[in-house]
Amino acid sequence: MSDFFFNCPRCGTSYCCDDSDRKNLFQCPKCSHFFTPEKTNGKICPSCGKSIPEAAVKCRHCGKILDASVKKSFSASRGPDFRKNLVGFLLLAVLLAAGIFGWREYSVRKAAKEAARREALEQDRLLAEKRRREEAARREAALQREREAEVKRRIAEEARRREAEAKRRAAEEAA
Repeated sequence: MSDFFFNCPRCGTSYCCDDSDRKNLFQCPKCSHFFTPEKTNGKICPSCGKSIPEAAVKCRHCGKILDASVKKSFSASRGPDFRKNLVGFLLLAVLLAAGIFGWREYSVRKAAKEAARREALEQDRLLAEKRRREEAARREAALQREREAEVKRRIAEEARRREAEAKRRAAEEAA
């Protein structure tokens, strides 16, 4: 008798038996499903276990490429392989992370410089305000001294005028 291949209709697991067992009820050891085996036309896909034509180079169910020469030409036509894409992606991720980190550092340093500049401007403003107040106090003190000198001059002038008035009256009374 010859061997034939069949698949479990529920889980798709592939099995092989001879023609004598073909009409018997079969229980799948994997999923415990009972069924009568049906011969597949062609071969069984090693990846998914489903029946595919004998001349098939690619499984129509799972997409697995079965012929090695077709697999090489298919992967060559698809462009760079996964590792190259992964290296490019990782390089891009590293550059992006470095850019973000660099931008963050730049922003922090720029903010620190701006804060230092503002602090220096505030110190300059406070120093200029202090100088203005000191200058205003000096001017006020000078004005006060001038007022005091003016008051003393007026008092002295008033005293001379009274003395001259007293001498004139004394001379008028003596005459």
